[in-house]
Order: sequence, then structure tokens, then C-alpha cells
Amino acid sequence: MLFLKILDDREEEYEIEREDYRTRETADLFLVLIMRLLKPGGRCGIVLPDGTLFGEGVKTRIKTELLETCNVHTIVRLPNGVFNPYTGLRTRAYNLDIKNPHAPEAQQHDPEELYQEYRAAVAETERIATQLRDQLAAYLQGASE
Repeated sequence: MLFLKILDDREEEYEIEREDYRTRETADLFLVLIMRLLKPGGRCGIVLPDGTLFGEGVKTRIKTELLETCNVHTIVRLPNGVFNPYTGLRTRAYNLDIKNPHAPEAQQHDPEELYQEYRAAVAETERIATQLRDQLAAYLQGASE
């Protein structure tokens, strides 16, 4: 269960109490909240401070859960000063979606096996092309006689 609570009226500090997550970093809290709110197949674009997913402790656990539950399609480092005068922080944009538990798992293939299948398909295509060329030549010879 996810709990967000304001600890001080003047300074907004949020805590997340869930299993092994406990942090006051608003970017971390926001990311965990987004992961909870998205439904399977749901998509999200999010801008976070640079370095949000890099760190130890809670950040490592958040990153692990993010990579297990989401497909992170794109990470774009935004130019410095994009959000000036509001903030001078360096930021990154993330595009992700929640994995669908009913979708088939991505298949893993051996590159050498794929290459062998490709070479066999090329050889078969060449054999058929030669056969067609021979049949066409025989037809054209018979038609010209």
C-alpha cells in the first residue's frame, strides 16, 4: 500500500511507506506513484531530475521495480536550461509503459541459429530463382522454334 502524507504545513515533505521503500525525495515518490497508478498496458511520459534512478538503497530498489514492471522505451537527456527560470536542474525525459502480464514474453534467439536459418532461406530462394530461370528459358526456346 502506498501512503503519501504531508509532514509539515510550510515545507512539503512526503514519505512513502511500502515494504522496503522509505524516502523523502519527491522525484522518487512521484516515480513510485506513477508505477502504482498505471494500469497494464498504460503509457507514461515523465520528466525527472538527472540522476534520479542512480544511487544506492531506495533508488536501487525503485530502479529494479521500474525495470521489472515497466518497459522503458526512451530516455532523453534534455538540454540545460529547458525549464529556466523555474529550475536550473538538468533533467531527463522517460517514456515507459506498464508491462501487460497477459502478453507473451519476448523470445530469445541464438544469433548463430538465426544466421543459419537466414543462409538456408537465401539458398532456397536462389534454388527457386534458378529453377524459374531454367523453366522460362525452356519455354522461350520452345516458343521460338
